[in-house]
Amino acid sequence: MNIVDQTGLTPLQQVQEKEAKSAAAKGSTAVHRQGVDVVEISSALEQQNTVQLEQLQEQRIASIKSQLQAGSYQVDSRLVAQKMLSGDSI
Repeated sequence: MNIVDQTGLTPLQQVQEKEAKSAAAKGSTAVHRQGVDVVEISSALEQQNTVQLEQLQEQRIASIKSQLQAGSYQVDSRLVAQKMLSGDSI
């Protein structure tokens, strides 16, 4: 037996739609539709990760600069050659 109301949705679909609308109104990052869970990463989390990556990159660059100025920066030629042959970026 399949129960359908005037909107053409089963009671389960109605509940799922209501939950999806409620989650969207609350800014939730998870949405449930037709028995499938979908997770979306919020833009705030993406921005936080971007900021952390930028900070790590700045620290790495500062470290290399200081090593260059001190004359202590060493390049592993084997690693560079491997990266060049594999096509990976350094």
